[in-house]
Order: sequence, then C-alpha cells, then structure tokens
Amino acid sequence: RLKTDRIDLWQIHALESPEDVEKRLAGGVLDMALKAREKGLIRHLGFTGHSSPYAHLRMLELAGDAFAACQFPVNPVDAASRHSFVRQVIPEAGKAGYGMLAMKTLADGRFFSEKQVNTKVTWTTEDPIVPKHLSLEDSIYFALSQPVAVLITGAEKPEYLNDKVALVESYRTLTPDQLTGLANRLRSFAEAGNIEYYKSRDLAG
Repeated sequence: RLKTDRIDLWQIHALESPEDVEKRLAGGVLDMALKAREKGLIRHLGFTGHSSPYAHLRMLELAGDAFAACQFPVNPVDAASRHSFVRQVIPEAGKAGYGMLAMKTLADGRFFSEKQVNTKVTWTTEDPIVPKHLSLEDSIYFALSQPVAVLITGAEKPEYLNDKVALVESYRTLTPDQLTGLANRLRSFAEAGNIEYYKSRDLAG
C-alpha cells in the first residue's frame, strides 16, 4: 500500500503514436484522471512515452492544458535522430511550462558493450558508444544540460547508482556547441536505429 491519500504525479503511460493518443482520449482516460484530480486524489497529471515524439506532440496539441509534466528519452542519439524528442518535444513542452522527466539517458543500456537482465545477456556490440565514442560523463551531462526537472535512472546495481550520484555532484552544464557536437558524433548510430530499439518501427533512423 502507498499509505497516502494523494498521488503527486499520475501519468498516462507509454503513448505509442498520435493515433494511440486519440484513442486513449476518446476512451475517457483523461476524463477519469481529471475527475480524480478534482477530488483531490491526484495533484498533477503527466504523460510518458518512448516510441514516438509525435505522440507527445499530439497530446500537447489536443490536451496540453490538462498536464503539468511529460517523460521521454533524452540522450545524444535521440538528438541526432530525425525523430527526436530532444529537438521536437522539449521546445514545445517548454513553451507549455511542463516539468520534463528524462529517461533512457543511456538508451536502456545500449550505450555499453553489453547489457544483462537477471544474468541474461540481452545486448552486445563490439562498437559501444561508451567508452569508444563518448564518456559516461558526456552522456549524463548531455541529459542534465537539457531543461529537464528529473533524470530517471535504471541503475541495476548500487555501484551504478553511486556513479550517477558522483556525476551529478561534479556536473557542469554543456554549451550548445558541445551538445550539438556530441549528437553529431553519434549520427550514424541514430541512422542505424538499433540503439533506440524502443522507438516505433514506423520511425526509421
């Protein structure tokens, strides 16, 4: 049990496409959430997604005034993509005054040579982004240099979390030129499409 009578942030989860947004709104999910907010059960509403920036843009267009936050991938591979949350969603969410939550800052582990889930190897590469093309510091500083309120990390081990805390403590804001340079360095990975595997298959590169 949560042992609370109010949720600070309730988010409509994992928007997949503009059509998915329209279907959910037509199905009444936002109406239900607004009623819960009116009753004082929810303080703020938000929405999340990693499949398509166009889903976020559609939600902003149709129901933007209802929300206070949104969550999406923030990393330099995304910024190099033609279908970028960083370049397309951040400006619009910023205009709306949203709190922005950064996820997939290391592309769910695909910035590294190997990813394991419960001892099972789910990803390997001989050309890892970290450390061959960027440092871990570069990657985290890239996300923190965006106008985000929170960096959500999926650290599976205590040492990973400790690494992130140390990076936050030593953080310095990157300049616009530095941010662009990091993204440009990873353009070939963005075009290949296998790092951000969680994006919709309808979005190529």
